[in-house]
Amino acid sequence: MRLSTPYSFYEFMVVTTMLQNTVVRRSVQMLQNLFDSYGEKISFDNKTLCAFWMPTTIDQIEEQALRNIKLGYRAKTMKRQAAEYISGKANPMILRKLSKDDLKKALLNLYGIGPATVQYTLFEIFHHYDALDHIPPWEQKIYSKMFYDQELVDVPTILNDINKRYGKWKALAVHYIFEDLFWLRKNENIPWLEALIRL
Repeated sequence: MRLSTPYSFYEFMVVTTMLQNTVVRRSVQMLQNLFDSYGEKISFDNKTLCAFWMPTTIDQIEEQALRNIKLGYRAKTMKRQAAEYISGKANPMILRKLSKDDLKKALLNLYGIGPATVQYTLFEIFHHYDALDHIPPWEQKIYSKMFYDQELVDVPTILNDINKRYGKWKALAVHYIFEDLFWLRKNENIPWLEALIRL
């Protein structure tokens, strides 16, 4: 349950880009295509795994090459984000020195990053445990079932109730609640959750 992320800031941008506007299966497919095509192969104990590529790898290839591995519009996003990282616009060491509000503005100025990605990034990469002021539609459905046992509760109500209950720890609290839900899913069938995940 301890909060951690295995990703660097650049890697996290790639992952969140692949998660946008699609189902889990499609995200997994796009990431697998990227690792198969550009990941660094590492072999040990008769197994071969892929490590993340450097931003320069993506910067040096044509956008069409990324489209050819079925990334769609995300190909342009990956190219722009790699360039922003290389140029220093997306330098995490500089970004870490900003206040939360300035950091949020700086993240929103990066290509392909919207409110949901900013929130995840503030929380997981920059450790702002109160970074919860946006709820994407699929999460709204999960919160509605978990907290209210209803199909759909409006976002302002959910945010207000979470803020009242968890205050400056709201993002951390919700993270733990999600972790618990998905651990529970490993041991029992949760039909409403399966319908929302759409693996």
